[in-house]
Amino acid sequence: LVKVVTAGMSEEDGDFCVGVCLQVFLTTILVTCTICIYGTIIPIKYSYSSVSGMLHAMLFGVLITLMVASYLKTWLSDPGTVTRDWSPPKEIASELEEEGGVKSSQSQFCKRCKIQRPPRSAHCRQCGKCVLRMDHHCPWVQNCVGAANHKFFFLFLFYGTITSLYYSIMTFIFLAHVLEQHLMLQQLGTWMGVVLGMLILVLVLSMMQGGLCIWNGFLILKNQTATENYELDSIASKNRNSKKKVKVTHKYDVGWYRNTQSVMGDNPAYWLLPLGIVRTDGLSMGDLGRDAVELQPLKEVEGTEQSSSPFAPLSPRTADAHVA
Repeated sequence: LVKVVTAGMSEEDGDFCVGVCLQVFLTTILVTCTICIYGTIIPIKYSYSSVSGMLHAMLFGVLITLMVASYLKTWLSDPGTVTRDWSPPKEIASELEEEGGVKSSQSQFCKRCKIQRPPRSAHCRQCGKCVLRMDHHCPWVQNCVGAANHKFFFLFLFYGTITSLYYSIMTFIFLAHVLEQHLMLQQLGTWMGVVLGMLILVLVLSMMQGGLCIWNGFLILKNQTATENYELDSIASKNRNSKKKVKVTHKYDVGWYRNTQSVMGDNPAYWLLPLGIVRTDGLSMGDLGRDAVELQPLKEVEGTEQSSSPFAPLSPRTADAHVA
């Protein structure tokens, strides 16, 4: 289907077209589920004159509002673009090679943007720019997920999962009520088929979103990007098939609480709200200080060999390969 839609288009135009199609798909599901809840499920099972009916209507409204707000923030927020005036700190600037190569693995040079970029950043082919703490480019939100909007992406997955599960539970309760009251399908109208169809679709989406939410939560607690985790798995796989083991310490891991702060913000009271801006310079990741970069350096131990791990930041070639 994707090949048919993007036939004859350039790669960039094809990616944009796929993203638009996914957004239309999500919007259709969102609108249809909202109509099912407020137009069929609540009126028939509870009625708006009851306290339970009003509570369910309010709760679903709050959940879907938080989900949509998180989505819009992810889509419309700058993910953390590396500016052209960025330069490496003085203590490592002298270590840069003439052509932008890096001896200390503390900085990188982007050949596409022609700029120096901080560690953990990478160039996104779809967006055409370098992004701080680059995680991945998400076609569902038509934007990169980076240092400045990773919080909103996680909240979109979180509230999307909760909203999907809540819709599914409400639908099951509604179906039980229909069977108990021996209501005929003709009495319920054509929306009965739509409710059932949406139930199946939402259940599938809830499993997908739930899995991604748990996975992203794990990465946030460890202060890892998807690319870094991929590299770590690659090293672990090589270790299993090699006599010489490579020991790697992720030097950005400063404890689960500070790791979470670096993505969700300093104040825990706002962690679950799609508000605020996570300030970052690409090195400290949330104003945590230089120790967040230099803590826990890679160590060589007896019987092991040291590797060019992502946990010294990725080389420009490796980073761009995974993002593209």
